Amino acid sequence: MKQKKCSISIFIILSITILITLQFILRVNAQEKTIQDLTYRLDQLEIPVVEIKIISEQPFQIEITLQSASEDGNATVDDLWNLVMARRQANLASRIGLHLDSYTTHLIDTSGKTILKDTAYIYATDIDQTTTGKEVKLDHEDSIRTVNQELDYGDLKVDLLDIFVNQEINGGGQTLILELSGEDMASINQDLPDFLHSLFRLFETEQSFGLGLAICHIRVIDASGNIMLDLVRDLESGISQWTMQPGVYDEWFPKPALAPTPTVTSPLPLPGYPAPKENKTPLPPETGYPYP
Repeated sequence: MKQKKCSISIFIILSITILITLQFILRVNAQEKTIQDLTYRLDQLEIPVVEIKIISEQPFQIEITLQSASEDGNATVDDLWNLVMARRQANLASRIGLHLDSYTTHLIDTSGKTILKDTAYIYATDIDQTTTGKEVKLDHEDSIRTVNQELDYGDLKVDLLDIFVNQEINGGGQTLILELSGEDMASINQDLPDFLHSLFRLFETEQSFGLGLAICHIRVIDASGNIMLDLVRDLESGISQWTMQPGVYDEWFPKPALAPTPTVTSPLPLPGYPAPKENKTPLPPETGYPYP
């Protein structure tokens, strides 16, 4: 009798051990597949991936290393696009059944020196909001027409305006590519506030037009070809990267609080939002739009 009970106990222990082992193998295989799928999707987008490795199996954490063309440890303009797209793919991996708890983005220069390294966590609420791609209801011509109607270019010249449906495996919506130019920094700064205000307003209202904007890349240059502002924004995940020349209008993103200033009677522009020109009526608080 004792021998029979002992045999049953051994059988139960072996069964539990086998189940735990199988679960571990299945989890590891699933995680390796996630790495392979993510690498493939970034390769398809021509993002310069050096390596994607698992940092932790539970919680599931990975590190995405990207190659910059920089030789001096400073990020290049092209790195902005690559960083946003890498983060986008990690954030939206759930659309094709892949699960991540967090990911680290690691950007290195040509000598292998770290330029940037940060970690982002993916929460269930974020995944719930991005499980389906944006719906596009307009054709190409109507999309271009709508963008032109909604954006206030001022005297900025439109050198390139293109909008196309995303071809990502887990993507959706459209990508807007817009390149503008002005004579010099002074003239660009005259028109940039109203342009950015109209741009952020479009980010808020684009779904009502059926644009389905998911990604936006804005570049502003001067007459000599110098990049004054470069902004890449993923409207679905809320991720943004930007760079600008010193002196370019920058009242569109939050900054550290300044010391208190005396009260004034004239209306003030909303902090962090593009301010209207002096000859235009300041916007009331309820019409402010989010900055990247």
